[in-house]
Amino acid sequence: MSGWNRKRLFLFVLVVGLLLAACAPTVSPAPQPAAPQPAAAPTARPAAVPQVAPDDAAWQEVVKAAQKEGRLIIYDYGLFGGDWGRAVTAAFKNRYGISVDLLITGGSSVTLEKLRVEKKMGITVADMATAGSVSARAMIELGVMKKDVHRDLPALKDKSVFIMDPVYSPGGEAISINYTRLGQGFNTNLVKPGEIQSQYDLLDPKWRGKIAMRDPRLGSGGEPLSVTTFLQTKTLDENFFLRLAEQKPALLGVGYFEVAQMVARGEYAVYWAAGIDNYLSPLIKEGAPISVTPMKEGTIAQSSTLMILEASSHPNAAKLFVNWILTADGQRVLHEVRGAPPFRKDLPDFSPALIASLKFDKIIPFTWELADQVNTDVRGGLMEKLFGKR
Repeated sequence: MSGWNRKRLFLFVLVVGLLLAACAPTVSPAPQPAAPQPAAAPTARPAAVPQVAPDDAAWQEVVKAAQKEGRLIIYDYGLFGGDWGRAVTAAFKNRYGISVDLLITGGSSVTLEKLRVEKKMGITVADMATAGSVSARAMIELGVMKKDVHRDLPALKDKSVFIMDPVYSPGGEAISINYTRLGQGFNTNLVKPGEIQSQYDLLDPKWRGKIAMRDPRLGSGGEPLSVTTFLQTKTLDENFFLRLAEQKPALLGVGYFEVAQMVARGEYAVYWAAGIDNYLSPLIKEGAPISVTPMKEGTIAQSSTLMILEASSHPNAAKLFVNWILTADGQRVLHEVRGAPPFRKDLPDFSPALIASLKFDKIIPFTWELADQVNTDVRGGLMEKLFGKR
């Protein structure tokens, strides 16, 4: 066959093939079993949004509203002072994306005065305030704190996990977030082991001028609380405190932590009515020459509280903060850095070994009723009667 004929035959076969393919019915390939696909991973939520159960939808709305507010301002008397305050605010911001401004007042009495002035001026600066057991009552009496703060807080659905009831005030304004024991702190370079074991040991002339305390006449804090509690429980009498005043203790108007630091530096030998778990424990943890001895007369235990101002500009952020600080996560951050016992039973004691090894056999609990008596004693001039006029 010539080359020309071969080309014609090739073209003919190609055209016929194309025509047959075009006219043939379309046949779908047999279905193949789908390859197994990995289970879809749950949609990752931002770190700032906590996982909640379906029945916590209302609380999720609080979280969203709090994150929209994005800020929180706290008047703090010193509860969040030091590294643990920075740890708490950083952890809260990391969890929820909300910035916290701590305005350290240096004492509950200072906070109380700020709130009084602001009430007269018709303004509200902070969203929340921290306070000790006594000052909480005085602040609530101003009528500027939100009631029933404990309502609908997920962390309080089971209050049995706490050392004591976190709802401190009858109106639900003050929420306890920790507890601290009040006792005597000693500079180990100035006080020998076992040298002071009773309150009456402080009356030895050798300690004259060497005892420091925050001024009980200021009306708040562990000092007036301790005086009233010892008197009301008949553990000590007024004569003891008159004799203690004759020892010329330094009645200081600075913050609690500052007093502890003064004792650590050796400016004073003894810190009377010190917050063991609030102020001494962090210094002991850092290696400061501080020690604690449970006294024969007993150790008073009080709590520190959080309150939300009624006119708060960031009410949801404030509510979220209260709830978070009561959770195991919040309690761990607060107390592990402080080196203190947590407010929850499901966490270990983070106290330094020196304190954790002590046996506080006689604990004297501080109550709401005693707080009322402290304010009565301060207003009635008892502290000035015992320690002299300011």
